[in-house]
Amino acid sequence: MFVEIALAKLLRENAAVAAIVEDRIIPLVLDSQVTYPAVVYREIHGGGHTEGLEGSSGLRLSRFAFYATQSKGRTSYRTVLELAEAVRSALQGFTGDVEDGASPPETIHIHNISAGVHEDRYDDPTQTYQRVQVFDVWSTESIPTFD
Repeated sequence: MFVEIALAKLLRENAAVAAIVEDRIIPLVLDSQVTYPAVVYREIHGGGHTEGLEGSSGLRLSRFAFYATQSKGRTSYRTVLELAEAVRSALQGFTGDVEDGASPPETIHIHNISAGVHEDRYDDPTQTYQRVQVFDVWSTESIPTFD
């Protein structure tokens, strides 16, 4: 299972996030027809693989940006703040296994998600308020074997 899919699943299954965006958790870019509010996520620094003297440990560090977005309006900024806080609460400190729900299921183990910096933005082309939050995600990845 890809860590990106696991993170989106964690957000979709979180009641506070779902109450604001329903299932509008979108990778990479917003479609021009999206209904707001929404969350966009993307990997901004990927796949730092931890190596030791015996080779790969299977531990991976990825950095993700999550954009809480809402179209311009009277209460838009407050909605962005509430959504960003729901995202932070859903992800920060998470540790455990995430299963994709497929048959047969794939699982990924997340060792830790830590919240980093955030930045508020206004995107003129989409006329949206945004809070961009950065999270570091430590997960286990498969190690190639050369038998």
